[in-house]
Amino acid sequence: MTDDRIVPVTMPKWGLSMQLGKITSWVVAEGEEVRVGDDLADIETEKITGTLEAADAGTVRRIIARVGEDVPVSGTIALIAPAEVGDDALDAAVAQARAVIDAGVPDDAAGAPELQTADVGGRKISYAGAGQDGEVILLVHGYGGDRNSWLFLQEPLAANYRVYALDLPGHGTSAKDVGDGTLGVLADAVTGVLDAVLISGGADRAHLVGHSLGGAVALAVAAGDPGRIASLTLLESVESTGRLVVVDEAHPRCNIATDISALAARKAFGALRAPIEMVTAPHTPVPFSTALEDIYIPDAQRVVNAVKTVTGWTR
Repeated sequence: MTDDRIVPVTMPKWGLSMQLGKITSWVVAEGEEVRVGDDLADIETEKITGTLEAADAGTVRRIIARVGEDVPVSGTIALIAPAEVGDDALDAAVAQARAVIDAGVPDDAAGAPELQTADVGGRKISYAGAGQDGEVILLVHGYGGDRNSWLFLQEPLAANYRVYALDLPGHGTSAKDVGDGTLGVLADAVTGVLDAVLISGGADRAHLVGHSLGGAVALAVAAGDPGRIASLTLLESVESTGRLVVVDEAHPRCNIATDISALAARKAFGALRAPIEMVTAPHTPVPFSTALEDIYIPDAQRVVNAVKTVTGWTR
């Protein structure tokens, strides 16, 4: 944009595989004033349909993308600017935006993460990873979901971690055979994928995150082999419970627990009915004593106490 007062409204990236979005309807019109959080447009992708909210306040001066038109991710679909910005500057910005939209998705644009499979007990378990560096995180979805349940979480975490999401047996593209349907079958599937991602990444441990049923599965995996679990985060949906406890053996600063807490606060702040509790190691050097290590590492009682703390809050 040639004028710093012009604020572009761009096509969001809702998921790692998203390359295009389609405007299905505009909620606003040119000349309307919008506030942060106001609905701007309804957008459809290959996987989901959602409403784009305004990230900036101001006057909608130009609507660029047409209803029914495919727009590449990050392409400018509208312009917000004060009345003082002239038509010439706006027309120049529109021309630049139209050139990007008309060009479509670049040939070298990154596609969806490569789908991989692990053979666990004769069942093919599907999983996909994102991120090149950092510690390993494995995401386990809930009942009726699949790996795409983590679309909005996997990408931001992948900026600093290697993040994998799987399809449990009977879900997504994994084998439909669920055996006797017990928690053990599901936990074995997660353990099999955990083996695969740790070996391929040259890591010893992974952070395990489970939602709803996935939380129970993650807990079973951690109980079966706690030495390979760096941290365990169980989400029964922050929006439904209004509470979150994150457990991590690392220091209480700059760790996976702080990243997850920050994401939860940003995405579900209005739903929180209690402060987020983090159960971590103390902010001290790791002791060279077996007895002190037992005190240093978070134990079950500290987790229980944290749960009691958040459930004791009312708002």
